[in-house]
Amino acid sequence: MAARLTVIISQSARGNNVASDLEESLIAQLLMSPGFDATLVGPLENLKADSTDCLCISGFNHNLALVTWLSLEQVASHFSRLGLERMVCSVDNPTQSINVVANRLATVRDPSDQPHRMATNNGKQSPLPKVFLVQLTAQSRIDEVSERLQVLLEDRKVTTVGIQLPTPKPNNLSRQVPQKNATPDPAASKTKPPTTSSDLPTAREVDEDDEELSPEQSQKLDQLIDELDALDL
Repeated sequence: MAARLTVIISQSARGNNVASDLEESLIAQLLMSPGFDATLVGPLENLKADSTDCLCISGFNHNLALVTWLSLEQVASHFSRLGLERMVCSVDNPTQSINVVANRLATVRDPSDQPHRMATNNGKQSPLPKVFLVQLTAQSRIDEVSERLQVLLEDRKVTTVGIQLPTPKPNNLSRQVPQKNATPDPAASKTKPPTTSSDLPTAREVDEDDEELSPEQSQKLDQLIDELDALDL
């Protein structure tokens, strides 16, 4: 999201032509410049706590720029009177600021070294919104004021760095699941032809394959054959 700067321009209580021309020219330029949200309010010294302009200022709870003809001390005094709790900082002198807390004023010489906190409704502490004061004078020029506001806008810009997460690497150790329906090997799928009677060994071939009988075994075999022949008689 692009940074933006809220700029409140407080009119001069004197109401002379020089001041009016400078205020109108400044707000017209800011409205046409990118990054600025300009608002015109009446003189701070004439505002009341229940006025529309005071409610407009109190509605901004973030840091903003205030262009006014009043000094730092005068702005802080009117903020205290209106009940606006803010940290008023001088753009011309960054080391000087005034805290407006609970209708009290506290001068701070170095804002960067101070906590600058105020109590909220729930009792917790939160930072005071900063009001960067750009004081106008009779010698002020539009380009000088615009340059100061541009510097404040640049300070609000935050460089966004894209964070790219590394792409997850594929798991090289993934388990290999065996396929159930694997393609059979054609060489292994060949079936043997059925065995026929011609392929079976004959009795003679079996006898030839038998081992040769010893003389003693032959004699016993002949004796057994003779006994069988005698039984047949």
